[in-house]
Amino acid sequence: MPVLPGLPPDPPCLRAILAHLKRQVAETETIGIYLRLQRDEVRKALARASSAPTRAGTPQRSEPQQHTPLARAHGG
Repeated sequence: MPVLPGLPPDPPCLRAILAHLKRQVAETETIGIYLRLQRDEVRKALARASSAPTRAGTPQRSEPQQHTPLARAHGG
């Protein structure tokens, strides 16, 4: 049972489809590598931040801070 039913029977079309799929696989692999590198850097930064001494009276946060919008200065 074919995974992609309805593929054209002619070789030029199949070659074009194959070339497209190869490009997609290459791009996906490149993105995967990039994301894994970013993940590793974030893990290293988290390990450094977790092991660094904190300032007196300032608890470490395990989640990012929520930013609230600034109030308008002139009553608006």
